[in-house]
Amino acid sequence: MTSCFKTAFMKTASLIVVAFSLTACATTPEPTAIQEPVRVEPVAVSTCTPKSQLTRVVIPAVYKEGFTINSIENTPEFITDPVTGEVREITAPSPQTKVPYKIVVEEERIIYKNAANVEVTDICADDTGSFIPNTPG
Repeated sequence: MTSCFKTAFMKTASLIVVAFSLTACATTPEPTAIQEPVRVEPVAVSTCTPKSQLTRVVIPAVYKEGFTINSIENTPEFITDPVTGEVREITAPSPQTKVPYKIVVEEERIIYKNAANVEVTDICADDTGSFIPNTPG
């Protein structure tokens, strides 16, 4: 009985494989002609503003100024009185120096403004229309 079962199983399995292979061939679409892509050339548009139409504005640097006081601590000095033999401590004032300082908090910036007094960041390198990004000066 097992040999009969094996034979029936093999026939059924082979029929299933043939059926799947035939359906795969039947559902494969025919290759279509590939169309050539349509090329659209973009029109060059100048988005930058020439420097000749802008006003240069210099924003000055921001500084923090003040003084620091440097002091050097003196060590105590002892003196002995020759008559009485008593030892006394002499405290001399610490030498101090007052030093001015100036720290740059924010660097100097150069911006450009248009006729409407609005800051412009897209500035052309020259009047031909070539773009230079955020160039100071």
